Amino acid sequence: MTTTMSLGFPYPKRKEIINGFNERNFKYRRPLKFMGKVDLRNVYEIDIDAIKYRLGNGRTLAAQEEYLAAHPELPSNYFELDLESEEKHRIQHEILGKMLEDKDVNLVEFFKKEKQEEPLIIDDDGFVINGNRRLRAMREVYYLDKELYERFSSVDVLILPHCTERDKDELEANLQIKQDIKASYSWYTQACMFRKRQKDNGYSDSDLAKLYALKESDIREALDMLGYADEYLESRGKSKKYEELDKKEFGFKQIRKFNVENKSLDISEKDIFKNVTFMMLDDPDALGLGRIYAAVNDLGKFIHDVEESLIDELPLDKYEIDEKNDDQIDLLSGLLDASEDKTSLRKLAMAVNDLDNKEDVLAVVKDVIEKQRARDTDKKNSKFVLKQIGKAQSLLTDALNSYDSNTDSTGIIEQINSVQRLVDKLREKAESC
Repeated sequence: MTTTMSLGFPYPKRKEIINGFNERNFKYRRPLKFMGKVDLRNVYEIDIDAIKYRLGNGRTLAAQEEYLAAHPELPSNYFELDLESEEKHRIQHEILGKMLEDKDVNLVEFFKKEKQEEPLIIDDDGFVINGNRRLRAMREVYYLDKELYERFSSVDVLILPHCTERDKDELEANLQIKQDIKASYSWYTQACMFRKRQKDNGYSDSDLAKLYALKESDIREALDMLGYADEYLESRGKSKKYEELDKKEFGFKQIRKFNVENKSLDISEKDIFKNVTFMMLDDPDALGLGRIYAAVNDLGKFIHDVEESLIDELPLDKYEIDEKNDDQIDLLSGLLDASEDKTSLRKLAMAVNDLDNKEDVLAVVKDVIEKQRARDTDKKNSKFVLKQIGKAQSLLTDALNSYDSNTDSTGIIEQINSVQRLVDKLREKAESC
């Protein structure tokens, strides 16, 4: 970042500029739906250095959590305090800089060739509610060569009337649905945004569903998955490093699905499935079971076989159950059943939570899944002959029903004789078995 770059004028100067907008810097009017109605709103021209990023921008919330995890000396509400702070806006500038390129467009390269077409939307205090990434990209381009990219010395902005944070959240949500040069949110960025909105503004699942045009079940699933993801990262010493989750979404989705579909299952078994899945997600390619999607699916399908093999293979005797520990009793829902099966499952849950056992656990999981897949294939193959005979019968029935005086009978007898010989051979094999 160029040292002379301004990331927003001080509040009094910024407010004075906004309050002083007049015909001199008026550009045009454009419609905007806001607070439930569509109005034509003025678009003005303002110095690119004048306005500030919105620190509560939904797209950056996950990255801010990552930053705070890497700087434990900072308070958890660091980005919510002193919104004018130059240091916080420098950090936000850096965070946004990592978001300028996605699979569809590189915003810096885009603005080297194109001019600004859509106005940034700012509130009446000069914070950008929509267009933070675009502002970040235009600033970078402008400071690369101020003469060449002089067109970005000022930018077009549409100013919102005074409104609440909820109003701003609703606008951001509505505008993110539009497909222009905006990057789609990653699943964890979206989930972090949901969680933050609930924490700060008291949104219910229903509120969020309406706000982002989703189902309540989608909101609940995203928040639950984020909870499992946080647990996974914490257990790997990578708290809040959400960039580690890019190719792991399905694992957390499957953990949630397993728990929802197996509500009556022993909590130890749910814990076993979760922690074995965590191990599988550590290095999916090294697992040797093909796509992680299929591998985790099969883990759920064959979980009882996996448990039996793990109980036989892992050194469970070294894990002791502290039945006097109230927290553990509560965690295991009072499952202090003295039965050998319950005890083994509880010890196994502890063993698969021990990363020292990961190599052995994954070896067992791979062996069980490969064997079960082979058995399923054999079962399918055992029905193959019957299915093929059924198809032949269906085709011959169609031929018989279609036979009439107009049918060309040339070669039919030879074909029938050939089919009869095949039928005789199949009969011999069937009768000899």
